[in-house]
Amino acid sequence: MLLYVDESGNADSRHDVFVLGGLAVDEAAADWLRREIESVIVGTVGTDGAALEFHAKAVRAGSGPWFRIERSKREALMSGLCDLLASWGQSQPDDFALFGVAISHDDNRKFDPVERSFEELFLLFRRQLVRKTAGGRSEFGLVVADESRYEDVLQPITKEWREVGTRFGPLRRLVEVPLFADSQATRLLQMADLVAYVTHRAYVAQDKELFDTLLRGFRPVMGMPQGLLHLQERGAPCDCVACSAKVRLKELRRLERSGDPTATAELHNLEVARGLANPLSELELSPRCMRALSNDGIESVQELLAHTEVDLLGIRNFGVSFLNEVKEKLVSHGFVSVEEREYRPGRRSSRGEH
Repeated sequence: MLLYVDESGNADSRHDVFVLGGLAVDEAAADWLRREIESVIVGTVGTDGAALEFHAKAVRAGSGPWFRIERSKREALMSGLCDLLASWGQSQPDDFALFGVAISHDDNRKFDPVERSFEELFLLFRRQLVRKTAGGRSEFGLVVADESRYEDVLQPITKEWREVGTRFGPLRRLVEVPLFADSQATRLLQMADLVAYVTHRAYVAQDKELFDTLLRGFRPVMGMPQGLLHLQERGAPCDCVACSAKVRLKELRRLERSGDPTATAELHNLEVARGLANPLSELELSPRCMRALSNDGIESVQELLAHTEVDLLGIRNFGVSFLNEVKEKLVSHGFVSVEEREYRPGRRSSRGEH
């Protein structure tokens, strides 16, 4: 699977939001998507548009070569391409997905915003690969990014993430460090620019018309966009769709712990839709850890998540090191996001302990 990535915003500015936009497509469908993109461009602005590089900011402003195209056509083009990407996300959820990572300024943050945003994006992509693997075939990914000032920093970091690991385990399903290309050469990279630009406009200028269209491509599950993440100062209020989904998920877990059957059912449906009912082998646990869990009758990721830490530590031959391994694998394999890292196995206890 191919992941095309571009950026928008300034990571060093106190008053801006840095955004990474991503478009993941199965390699077998990439050329088909490219032809549909070309069809929308030519059908909206004419054959002259086929020779123009689509750069979302320039298209919206009517700058550069887009100055010759009347405003109504440029707006129709932006809308038509967003609708195309969203439609692909809805109709082919296993073979296509949109991703967005937005990082707001935080005086207290202890991480590099560029490194963190790429790490988060790659882990979201990892989750998509895991979902495709659930279909019966091992899936691997290749990242194609726009040439940028971050190239010299990103390539060695990604190599380390693949071989040594992120904070939550290695990204073994990335077959190579990101390949950097001139966006003029590929429409799919230009569409990643569109995703990044529209997402940036939504967070910075509250311009959400096109963003609301794109949301259909971020794989919403029960109203929660699986491919969108917003990182900001802890405790800062935010009513964006990504933060609202996070709050809703925490509330569902709280209600479930209190014994609310409706919340329990909703969480179960959400887990199934997110692909949590997968074989335990998909976590790629160590043989001894896997054997200990299997001997206790735990055969799927969903069954694992139904056990508390106390439950797991009560399993024969299952110690603290295996517990830490399980937590790491749940994140690195995409079953729990980095933003849910405070989560621990055991929202429900099969042994009656909470």
